[in-house]
Amino acid sequence: MADVWADNWFEMRVDGVQVAEDSVPITTERGFNAETFAFEAERPFTIGLVARDFIEDDTGLEYIGTRRQQLGDGGVIAQVRDAFGATVAVTDAG
Repeated sequence: MADVWADNWFEMRVDGVQVAEDSVPITTERGFNAETFAFEAERPFTIGLVARDFIEDDTGLEYIGTRRQQLGDGGVIAQVRDAFGATVAVTDAG
């Protein structure tokens, strides 16, 4: 089982195979979408995350021309648990 929070979009792969994709479009203004999903894998396995932040053009800005115009501030947080609820992997500052 995995929980992923992304601003604005993510795709998760296990051993190179896609197991999830954010259901919320990258252009949605809501920050940190939450997705929970299950997948099957044999240990050891490698987790890959593709994460993207929304930008309107090559400047890297979001919401151009509005009061919220800013440089993109994307991020992703993830945790993976086994079938018994034990933590297998988490994102961290390292």
